[in-house]
Amino acid sequence: MTTSSDSQPMRAELQEIVELVWATVLGDEVPPMESAEADGTPESCHAAELEIRGAWNGVFTLEGDCAFAERLAAALFGTAGSDAAEQLEALCEVANMLAGNAKALLPGPSVLGLPEVREGAAVSSSSTRLTYSGSLGDRFAVTLTPAAGWGGVAADTGSAS
Repeated sequence: MTTSSDSQPMRAELQEIVELVWATVLGDEVPPMESAEADGTPESCHAAELEIRGAWNGVFTLEGDCAFAERLAAALFGTAGSDAAEQLEALCEVANMLAGNAKALLPGPSVLGLPEVREGAAVSSSSTRLTYSGSLGDRFAVTLTPAAGWGGVAADTGSAS
């Protein structure tokens, strides 16, 4: 996957959103992004997806490994983060924060759907995807996928990493 702004629209904006929410929620700097050559898919516990519908249609996804889900739950609920229900709730809450900020930068008016938990996420060639790797071995990825491609061309539905 290439990292140019032509092939991944809103890459810089998504990175800024992740940094802002990470600092706000976890009170820490966002971990470093992985290079485009790295395997772009964290070993996902779950993914939280939100549909964006209106002038721009697509899907925002936050997925992470189990260590990431535990870290989110601990930060949001002040617990050890080991409860699976709390992990899912934290993942959905942070996905909602990130997607809401991303939606504000897309053509409008648009509405944001409710987060839905999925087992992993499909990534198309038209997706803009950022993958991060934390110091505790935790990994997560944010993905913004247009329903009709960024330039109005139908997005493929195949999975890519």
